[in-house]
Amino acid sequence: MGHRRLGELPRTRNWRKVVGLLKQTDDPVKIADQTSKAAQRGLELAKNNAGVAQTVYTLMKVVWAASGDDYKMSLQR
Repeated sequence: MGHRRLGELPRTRNWRKVVGLLKQTDDPVKIADQTSKAAQRGLELAKNNAGVAQTVYTLMKVVWAASGDDYKMSLQR
């Protein structure tokens, strides 16, 4: 995990704010808030992508399975 390089962040004003904030603070709330603002355009594009939708749905199924009494059986279903 974390060993893949996905390239550079876009050089938009909002992403530059994220980088600047990382230099200034370690407050996860502030960093998460600015990151979500910067990622908004990509998230808007992703919501119409079938691959992204299937991936999110699969991850949600794993969480739903983990919330039950028999994780293994729920996950197999």
